[in-house]
Amino acid sequence: MCCRYHLEDSLYDEIRELVDFEYVERPSQGRDVYPSETAVIISEDCSMGPGNLASNSFAWGLQKSDKSGLLINARAETIREKPSFSKSIETRRCIVPVSWFYEWDPSKQKVSFYSADGNALYLAAIYDEPTGTEGKYKRFCIITTDANESVKPIHDRMPLIIPRQDIRDWICNDDRTDEFLHSPMPELNPVRDFEQLSIEL
Repeated sequence: MCCRYHLEDSLYDEIRELVDFEYVERPSQGRDVYPSETAVIISEDCSMGPGNLASNSFAWGLQKSDKSGLLINARAETIREKPSFSKSIETRRCIVPVSWFYEWDPSKQKVSFYSADGNALYLAAIYDEPTGTEGKYKRFCIITTDANESVKPIHDRMPLIIPRQDIRDWICNDDRTDEFLHSPMPELNPVRDFEQLSIEL
């Protein structure tokens, strides 16, 4: 699963290179993002014409039908079968840019996962429209898949990662959705907290 990630301030420069229109404010410093909080996403902005990408602020977590909590992850293998996700995977796909994400090993040690090249990771997600009293923000849910060999020692699930060059196709090209949902994931670099402290020292 994915239940926390980090946004470095420098990530926003990379986002500007990818989108046609930017509506999100850049924070003054990097931060961890938790479920229910708002964060930058990339989605299609049809008001500017088909295929145009924009960055915006959405809230993390789709509201459960019984209002008992939030759905922060959706399994790639069953996303088309679940009523909570089936409409969104067809028409409301987006990208969650992250600098890195976290998982916890069986001993509760926090592990940060980075891309092999040190660049941003682009996580596949879906979103929903706010209704009634749910608030002004659209809400997103990160898609997960089976962990590959670089993540499996820590957790059996990992976010579905979209290559940078395929971001527009993931968001706008319905014909490739299933291909992305079943694609192999890239190898990642895991770093534990104590390893990070050693590097900084």
